[in-house]
Amino acid sequence: LVRLRLLTGRTHQLRVHMKHIGCPILGDPVYGKPNALFPDSSMMLHALCLDIEHPVTAERMRFTAPMPDRFKVILRSLLQKH
Repeated sequence: LVRLRLLTGRTHQLRVHMKHIGCPILGDPVYGKPNALFPDSSMMLHALCLDIEHPVTAERMRFTAPMPDRFKVILRSLLQKH
């Protein structure tokens, strides 16, 4: 489990950087590689929080989303194996 912070919003920024350091995102069909432990996994990338400025009022807005259940299942599986 890794926490990443997006700085520029460039296309695939996090995915490219993770591949570059040798830790591609699990399930990434473009920058990742097949994973024997989780061959049917969709991409394990989740936006926990999104901060934006409202385009009219300039009010700072924050949206959050809990970790999806499928992430929890895979995380529990990884913790049990390692």
